[in-house]
Amino acid sequence: MTQYEASEIVGITGSAWGAIENHIVYPSVETLINFCTKFEVSADFLLRKHKNDFYQKGYDDGYTAGIEFVKKMVSEVDR
Repeated sequence: MTQYEASEIVGITGSAWGAIENHIVYPSVETLINFCTKFEVSADFLLRKHKNDFYQKGYDDGYTAGIEFVKKMVSEVDR
């Protein structure tokens, strides 16, 4: 899959995708939801794969951090 195809799927521009890959900016909750929905992966699974990801900071382990992020995602989407 090309960067352009991935950008179209998750609803962001190619330049934004590049900035995310280079850790200049971080994906929004909506972008992660689109990605998880399209590829049928849980946010918890996705986040546990990257234990040093900025979403994980402040938690002792990836599992707890993943669960907390899912709760945050749901609360932001419900607004």
